[in-house]
Amino acid sequence: MNGKFLLFLFSIFLASFVVFDSALASTIIFSDGFESDFSEWTGNDVKWATSGTSSATGVHGGLKRAQATGATDPGDDVLLKSVPTVGYQGIKLEFWHRIYKGLESEDHVYVEWTPDGSNWNVLDDFTTVGESANWQFTSYNLPAEADNKDNFAFRFRAHLGAASSDIFYLDDVVLSGDSQNAQTTLAPTSAPTSTPLLSPAPSPVITASPTPSPSVRPTPSPSPVSEATPTPVPSPVKLSVSSTPVPTAIKARIAPSTAPALIVEENTAKEFREESAEDGSLSASLSNLMGSNSFLLMGLMVLAVVSSLAKFRGS
Repeated sequence: MNGKFLLFLFSIFLASFVVFDSALASTIIFSDGFESDFSEWTGNDVKWATSGTSSATGVHGGLKRAQATGATDPGDDVLLKSVPTVGYQGIKLEFWHRIYKGLESEDHVYVEWTPDGSNWNVLDDFTTVGESANWQFTSYNLPAEADNKDNFAFRFRAHLGAASSDIFYLDDVVLSGDSQNAQTTLAPTSAPTSTPLLSPAPSPVITASPTPSPSVRPTPSPSPVSEATPTPVPSPVKLSVSSTPVPTAIKARIAPSTAPALIVEENTAKEFREESAEDGSLSASLSNLMGSNSFLLMGLMVLAVVSSLAKFRGS
């Protein structure tokens, strides 16, 4: 069960207990210490009397007490009090008593009550009791039949045998009850608001985040390294020059200004081709050079022409 709900119920119970306890506090309906003899009582027979004494054990309170002394024959001697209990419940009868002279089995002091004034009920019977040096307190809770009665009454009825040898002391008699009017006129009391208990905040639950699966990243393929195309190294040109050049007939047509030079160049080229035909390596080298670098080829050709011309002129 929830602790807050239990606390709420307990608060209501406690508040109700306090209210009803104060409302139902016992009220004294009747009390007497016999200081005024039997003026407060409804009736008393001759064997009941009041007596004062200076002895500390002679009375319980005040200066006087009541006492019953034998013999009570031919009948019983009664001390009676009629008092309505209208408006009261939980009737309680209390008093102090002392057996001054012992009571034998044939001796009796009855404590009785009636709800209607005629039908008597025995609360107690003091009999076969030895002497007592001290006062004793006695209390009775009467049944519900004694509540709220117009003709309620109680009495002490003494039936004692021997004269002056059976003596019963009585003092400070009180009849009380709880007031019904106070209970019926109670206004409803609002229950106190229960203070909620502070519950500790729940500790945060740490939820483990799922470990992400490692992503497989493809290893990049290495970029192909471009291989540098080696620059072909030109093979050295081997020029084979015949030591004895074969004279070639030059048919030159002399043209004005530049004609002789052109004829010489043509013959020189022809001679160069003829010499190159004899040496296959020169043709191959020139062919390779022609494919790789035209400028180099042209330079070599010019060089070859110049060289051939020089040789030709020298011869």
